Amino acid sequence: MVPELAILKEKLVQVPIHKLAIGVCDTRTEMVKVQLELNLQIIELQLKAQPSTLLEVKEQRVTIITKAVAVVDSVIADCTQLFEQLFEVLTSLHEDPNIQ
Repeated sequence: MVPELAILKEKLVQVPIHKLAIGVCDTRTEMVKVQLELNLQIIELQLKAQPSTLLEVKEQRVTIITKAVAVVDSVIADCTQLFEQLFEVLTSLHEDPNIQ
């Protein structure tokens, strides 16, 4: 292979790998931010469901908290799955013997 083409091929592969690595880091950071924000919202909802409120209101708030926890769980699961997929792609690109 012509050395110039090998260098060009390597650079063409390194750019997407670098972009993917940045995307993985950004995704991880965003996941942490989302998780913290949602945890704060859950805590606020839990504080609103104090024993001093009427039973009916308390039950409504418990339902809201339960639904919020399910939403948080779903979002975190989706972000985690995306992160794992991105990491697998990054790892496979990095370990590919055809990529120098």
